[in-house]
This record gives sequence, C-alpha cells and structure tokens, in this order.
Amino acid sequence: MPISGRKSAGTLGAYIGRPGMPWEATKFPGIKIKVLYTDGDGVTTALFKLDPGAIVPLTRAHPALEQSFT
Repeated sequence: MPISGRKSAGTLGAYIGRPGMPWEATKFPGIKIKVLYTDGDGVTTALFKLDPGAIVPLTRAHPALEQSFT
C-alpha cells in the first residue's frame, strides 16, 4: 500500500507520487530520505539527498534490488 500519492486509475502497477512530499532526516548526519512508495512487504522506492561531505556508511549486502544514479 503506498504511503503517499495515489495509484493511477486503470493502469495496473502505476503509481503517481506527490511533488510536495517532504524530505525526512535519517539516523546518518547529512542524509535525508523521501519515500516514494512502499508496499509493507519490503519493497520500497526512495530518493536520498546527501549534503556535501555526508558519508554513506558501509552496509552488509542487500538481498533485494537496489538502483542508484548520480
């Protein structure tokens, strides 16, 4: 179930997010997140915003799909 935005009528699987969705702080200094979609079963689409000098901590291997762009 999406946490914000709305499903597109008549389009299976399409999702339209709201442009005004807020950035939220994470537990890591200088890193914010904007969740675009989550289904409650571990599937999430999110944007991350990193301030200059912010450091992404090392993590263990991700068991699911992860995509990045710069």
